[in-house]
Amino acid sequence: MEYKYISSIPKPLLNDFVNGRVIPFVGAGFSKNADIPDGLSMPDWNELGKIVADEIPDYHYDNNAIDALSYYEDLYSRAKLIELLMKELHFGKVQPGSTYKAFCELFTGTICTTNFDSLIEDSMTLLHRPIPVIVTKDRLPIGSGKDNKIVKLHGDFNHPDKMVITEHDYDVYLDQNPVLATYVANLFIANTLLLIGYSLDDIDFRSVWQIINSRLGRMAQPAYYITVGASSEKVARYKRRNIRIINLKGQPQNYKTILHDFFVEINEYICIEKDKTTKSTNEKINEQMKIPAEDNKLCFISCSMSRIAQLSNLINPTLQTLGITPVRIDDMLMPYDNWIDISRTAIRKSKAAIIDVSDSSSNVMIELGLIKSTTPKNNVLILCEKNTVLPVSLINQRVLTYTFDITNEKDNYYFSKELKEWCRSVFNIISTSYDNNNNKHVAFADAYELLKKEDYSACIVSAYSELENHIFSHHTDFETNDKGVICEIFRINQYISNNYDSDYYKEIMTLHNNIVHQGYIATLKEAEDFLRFVTECREALDNFKKKNQKKQILWVDDRPENNVYERNVLEQYGLDFTLALSTQQALDFMQHNKFALIISDMRRKEGEDEGYVLLDKIRKNNKEIPFIVYAGSSKEEYKNEILKRGGQDYTNTPRELIDAVINTLLINL
Repeated sequence: MEYKYISSIPKPLLNDFVNGRVIPFVGAGFSKNADIPDGLSMPDWNELGKIVADEIPDYHYDNNAIDALSYYEDLYSRAKLIELLMKELHFGKVQPGSTYKAFCELFTGTICTTNFDSLIEDSMTLLHRPIPVIVTKDRLPIGSGKDNKIVKLHGDFNHPDKMVITEHDYDVYLDQNPVLATYVANLFIANTLLLIGYSLDDIDFRSVWQIINSRLGRMAQPAYYITVGASSEKVARYKRRNIRIINLKGQPQNYKTILHDFFVEINEYICIEKDKTTKSTNEKINEQMKIPAEDNKLCFISCSMSRIAQLSNLINPTLQTLGITPVRIDDMLMPYDNWIDISRTAIRKSKAAIIDVSDSSSNVMIELGLIKSTTPKNNVLILCEKNTVLPVSLINQRVLTYTFDITNEKDNYYFSKELKEWCRSVFNIISTSYDNNNNKHVAFADAYELLKKEDYSACIVSAYSELENHIFSHHTDFETNDKGVICEIFRINQYISNNYDSDYYKEIMTLHNNIVHQGYIATLKEAEDFLRFVTECREALDNFKKKNQKKQILWVDDRPENNVYERNVLEQYGLDFTLALSTQQALDFMQHNKFALIISDMRRKEGEDEGYVLLDKIRKNNKEIPFIVYAGSSKEEYKNEILKRGGQDYTNTPRELIDAVINTLLINL
């Protein structure tokens, strides 16, 4: 990527940006970057002093804003001074613009400012990132050093009693705020100070700089100041005060646009550098992160801590069945990491995101803001518990509701069905893909697309992941059946030993591991060889086990509309159904068709014990076909009687019925 401003930044400062060790110190000049209504202008500190001076009769302004503000307070009162400042700073009339947005997206840790306005907080709110504001020592315990927060050294309009405006305020500041002053000074022992919107002519700036130097002296990290098109004289003035200039190319009148582009470029640089080093404790996630986000199978999951376990049980089975790897902040967060930075990286590296907004906790809202600014709208799924009131900003978003409190199998079924449809759409998952030329099934379609894009390492990782998912999805009886997986892995090894030299097998698997764990860059030949290898492995597996043959089930019930849910679930296991409305119709079907299993109700129009009647007639000629009764009663005597007459099971619940059918037909295929 070609950068415009990166070359202006010293390498140590770039490293501090990447490691989250830069703390911005924002002055009045930065407020000029706000969106200001036509006819109004935003004054800097010196201009504000001049405006106040013009309100004082016979007062000569000598570029000392603090003196003018102090004089005004003596003449008219503190309340009138604050009222005038709110008017001249257009409090409530200006809005944070694109430069503020770029600034807030860049800085995810501590932000220090002497400004009285709330433009930074307003911008954070628009980004769905609520941020604590610290104006006194009482709020210092909020968050750790790396958590997002604003430290307002001079108070603000929302805390007028804490505002530092006049000479008296500055004189007593250290005596009244020793803890806060020391806290701010200590921030710069381990972090680099970046000055934005200040001028050496500001007495306000000089007083702050004096506090820092008096506390730290030579222990302070170097400070940097951002400016545009500064003269050599200005650069020298800052250098004399041990402040290093980042002098961006351009015209000073374009400061707002240049500063915006600078923030955006730094942010992009940080993202690229973090992508090289960010790791997960989950190897599957690390593997998928080697594939570009638009092609991988990662889905970021966001929810409150209280819902993690339940939500995982609700959505993970569907995701895993489709070969999609869920990723949460917990999978990637290491000690002392800035969790917002890590969330942003995880979201950026994931193709899609699922976020549960039922609780609307601050962390979830922050991640929602990160998701909305990064992930395409169609790739975001909003979850919420039934009857949750959604924020207005989510009205046009795809929403899926659920319930934890009441066990409702039909609701869970339809939830899973909609979730699966969304996943298939976003991740381009189709049951069968075909070659356009010969209508033949094509495996590893994603890997071949990556091969065309010449991303050979991602091609290999994608192919391996698809083979692994194919094993779990089509060659094991259940996701939790480890023996089935071990069996299939054994069959792969058996196939390999018959068709490949063992050294070649080790070599090709080492290639995959080196890509995932060591960042190895694969060649075209290596990718083509790997694709041929996994394709032959998959074909061998499919030949070993023919699980996709349809099994016919005869379902006898005079009210088949009552069993739609149960049939839909069982159809996912590859089962087909023939429906009979009476005992005689069932017997007629059996004369001309072969069924793998029979399900019958007990009561029908023909009589109250038709389940027994049908079972007895079938057992006269067929002792083998499994027979299950699905009825409304839960009496144990019914089950005992069915077993006595040669049936396999009796139940009155959907879950038990589904388990009985699976246990009877699918486990021993």
